Amino acid sequence: MLREQNVLKFIKESSVMRPGYYIGIDTRNKLVILGIRGTHTVYDLITDIVSSSDREVTFEGYSTHFGTAEAARWFLNHEIGTIRKCLEKHEGYRLRLVGHSLGGAAASLLAIMLRKRSQEELGFSPDIVSAVGIGTPPCVSKELAEGCSSYVSTLVLQDDIIPRLSVASLRRLRNEILESDW
Repeated sequence: MLREQNVLKFIKESSVMRPGYYIGIDTRNKLVILGIRGTHTVYDLITDIVSSSDREVTFEGYSTHFGTAEAARWFLNHEIGTIRKCLEKHEGYRLRLVGHSLGGAAASLLAIMLRKRSQEELGFSPDIVSAVGIGTPPCVSKELAEGCSSYVSTLVLQDDIIPRLSVASLRRLRNEILESDW
C-alpha cells in the first residue's frame, strides 16, 4: 500500500492514447511503481476502441493493438526521465508497472518495450522491470505474450469478458450465431 506522501506524481486527467496514471514509491517492497488507470473517460474509450479494432501495429515483428501501443509509447517518451530519477534516488529498487484493463495493456506493452532497451539507453537495468495487469484485454500476439511471460503477469477474475474480448473472439461468436439453428 502506498502512502499519500509516497505518490510523487498523479495525473487524473486522460487524453487520447494516454490514460490517467501515477508514479509512486513502495518503500516496504522496494518498488518504483507506475500505475496506469483503466477506462474512465471518453478519451480512454477512444483509446480502447482504436486498440480493439482491426488496426494493428507491428512491434518487434509481432502484432499489437494500436491504442495500447501508442499509450505505452507515450509513457516511454514522457515519463522515463521521472522513472529514471526515482530509481537513481532509490538504489536497489525495482520498477513495477501496474494497471487495470486499458492500463494493464499499456503497462504490459511498456514493460516489453523497456525490456528490449539497453541499460545505457534507460539509465537502469531492464532486468528490474516487471508488469502486473488486472483484467487486461488481449493486446499482443500469442508469440509476444509467451515471450514476456517471465516478467508480465495478468490476473483475470472469473468470467470477466474484457480479457477474453478480441477481434478473433468476436468473429468466432458471430460465426457461432450464424451457424445456430434458430
